[in-house]
Amino acid sequence: MMRFILVLALLAVMWPVSAREKEGGIIGTGVLGQITRLGSIYVNGLHIRFAPGMDLVGIDSTDALSPGMTVAASVRATDTGWQATALRRLPVLSGPVTGPAEVMGVPVTGAALVALPRGGHVRVDGFWSENGVEATHVEPVERGDALVTGPYLGDGMVGNLRFTGITPQHLDRGDIIQLTGRYADGALAAVTLDHGVFAGPRPDLVLAEGYLSAPDARGQYRLIGANLVAYTDQPGMVDTGQKVLRCAWQGQMGFAPDALTAPERELAARLCPER
Repeated sequence: MMRFILVLALLAVMWPVSAREKEGGIIGTGVLGQITRLGSIYVNGLHIRFAPGMDLVGIDSTDALSPGMTVAASVRATDTGWQATALRRLPVLSGPVTGPAEVMGVPVTGAALVALPRGGHVRVDGFWSENGVEATHVEPVERGDALVTGPYLGDGMVGNLRFTGITPQHLDRGDIIQLTGRYADGALAAVTLDHGVFAGPRPDLVLAEGYLSAPDARGQYRLIGANLVAYTDQPGMVDTGQKVLRCAWQGQMGFAPDALTAPERELAARLCPER
């Protein structure tokens, strides 16, 4: 009987590790950015093929993917490259055009604006900056529920958009949330809230594209839209005006490779261009 109990205890300890390895090798690994080419897809300079039975969130079929769309891919390393086990499309805005370069009151810039219609509703893929959204893909949509995916800033704000109807619980500033609801009177009346970026648990190792925020009083700054953080004692050296590519370990940019195990270092060196 004691031996049986010991076996059960060992299985209970081993299960989280086994589940984690099943998700993506030794650790969870993810890529967040825009599709630059198809076949299967290229994101952040990586050729990512699709695993059989890959989970899709926010899109019905891989046939609907287009260059410029922003996605979060849970990936694993293979002998021939990278393979996506789950893929989530991440449009940042979907709702009415409220100005010549404005969706739901949020300033929108970028080359994709040539497709922004006068009036009507659009879905916008792209990247948050401190000034609004840089669009990488814009498409017209039917009138319906509005959507925003972006950093929670507290006080009823996600990115540059005010929302009502939902009071988030247990969220930190910078956490990425997705709200759906109706846009009216300068605010999104939210009816649903989803927390996080990836389809499934947040990967430990992430390669993400985006804009940096200005450092706060503690010297903390973030990759906006990915909630990856770092610290600096030279705030003027953080360039918030250029899109960057950053790698992070457990949410921390600028991590020390020596803190990782040998297999983790090998995977980080393979995924992260700066290491």
